[in-house]
Amino acid sequence: MSAWHAAEHNPYSLGVELVQPTKDHAYSDWQYAELNRLINWWKGQWAIEQVLGHEQTPQGMRVGKSDPGEMFSWERVIT
Repeated sequence: MSAWHAAEHNPYSLGVELVQPTKDHAYSDWQYAELNRLINWWKGQWAIEQVLGHEQTPQGMRVGKSDPGEMFSWERVIT
């Protein structure tokens, strides 16, 4: 089974959907904490090589993805 979030990368990638009320709302402390908890768990299960946003993937760049967007702080994410 594959999620359809990263086109050609679906067979070997994991995806997370974070929700904002609008693109101008910051992500919450809880969202960062849970995202980091999930990333740590995944790293314990598999050899995670990268943590990327849709806009950083080849497919995302081709189709103009912009998520997680300007309000997302990569500095707060364990990579």
